Parts: sequence; C-alpha cells; structure tokens
Amino acid sequence: NAAPIKSALSKIAFGNVAGATVTVKVPKDLCIVPGGEIDVPVMVENPQALRALFLRLQDDPDELELVAGSSRCTGRTSGFSCGANEVSEGNRINLAVINTADKVIAAGAGAVVTFRLRDKGVACAPGAPITLGLSQLVVADPENQPLPAAAENGSVMCGCTGPTQTATPVETARATVTPTPS
Repeated sequence: NAAPIKSALSKIAFGNVAGATVTVKVPKDLCIVPGGEIDVPVMVENPQALRALFLRLQDDPDELELVAGSSRCTGRTSGFSCGANEVSEGNRINLAVINTADKVIAAGAGAVVTFRLRDKGVACAPGAPITLGLSQLVVADPENQPLPAAAENGSVMCGCTGPTQTATPVETARATVTPTPS
C-alpha cells in the first residue's frame, strides 16, 4: 500500500505539520462605492499541500450579492475548479476550490480564488462597514483527510473616496530598455 509511504514523504517534504492549522481569510480593508462592485480574494496560509477547500461567506448586513460567473482561480490554484454560488435564501455564498486533476495547492500563502460582489438594491450607506463572515470551513490534504483550519473574517467599507479597491494584485507589463551604443 503506497498511502503510508506517500504520507511519510509528505511529512518529510513539509516538515511534521500534521497538527498545523490552515488559515483562510478575506481582507479587512476593502472598499466599495455605493451601487458599485468589488473583487474579493480568498487568502490561504497553508503549511502543507491542500487538495480542496470549501467555505461559506455571509455579508452582514445583507448589502452585497455575488456577480454570477465571477469566481476565478489564481496562480496558486491553476488547474483547479473554483466555483461560487449564492444560496437562494439570501446573503450566503458557497465557495469551492477543488482539484480537477492530480494537483495540489502547494504550501505557502496567498489568494486561491477571487470573486466579485455587487452592492445590490438600495445603495449601501457611505461610512457603513459590511462584515464578510466565513463559516463552514472544510480543508482537505492531498489524501482527502480534513485538516485543522481557522477562518478570519473580512470587511468592506461603503463609500470610497477614490476608485474601488480590489485587493487583487494587478500585473503590469514592464519594458526593458537597452541603450544602443553611439
């Protein structure tokens, strides 16, 4: 049976981290203009490889809604399926990051999925915070075994003074100029 060997190799490669906690969080400093939209990254700090992640996000008060089809995997989850759907009863969004091949999320820290929220209905009140609470967190290791996990809630402030912050890194192209001899 290869499972014990694979488990032992995993402990050697990542150190003995079987009891280490995976931390899942969303930023606490997001900002949205009334009636606007915001990109929300889900950040994961994992001391060992992961196969899957499931969680529920709830906004309080119920000001925001999921923009359909907006969930995207990041570079950390290339080759995974990253989905989000809003539960019909209201302000709960289910998120899943699932292995679609024989891939894992490598040990490390950073965003694993992003999704877009929209201020819905009556515009949010400027200066009012909106809590982004995380719950029902399930994290699985490469052998599909649950790992200890902790969630850190985030927040969105209504009423930005500038452009909407996304907290999603934007990659820019950089040109290299090589001087020509004269």
